[in-house]
Amino acid sequence: MNQVVPILKKSGPLHTADYSKYEDISLDGMPVAGVLDAYNNCQIQPDPTFSTENNYYKTFRLDARIPDGESWVRGRLVDKGGNDVTDIVKKAESWLMDNTF
Repeated sequence: MNQVVPILKKSGPLHTADYSKYEDISLDGMPVAGVLDAYNNCQIQPDPTFSTENNYYKTFRLDARIPDGESWVRGRLVDKGGNDVTDIVKKAESWLMDNTF
């Protein structure tokens, strides 16, 4: 199982199982690494709109006290390698907001 999970995660839209380059990015208490991992995990499910990872995102929002429907992504987000990841974070946020239950 430990060998299968990284392969599955790499098949998602973010093509990675390692979110460490995003770990230091947090806005208003929202962990970018956790958000991107939840988004990627949803996308590899048979029904992406019905997955436990949707609840992870909701929990992140509740913990950070971000109101439903309100975006927490502001400004430019840069990973540890200096890459601008703002667009993918906005895409993940939008999809998760639309599909979180």
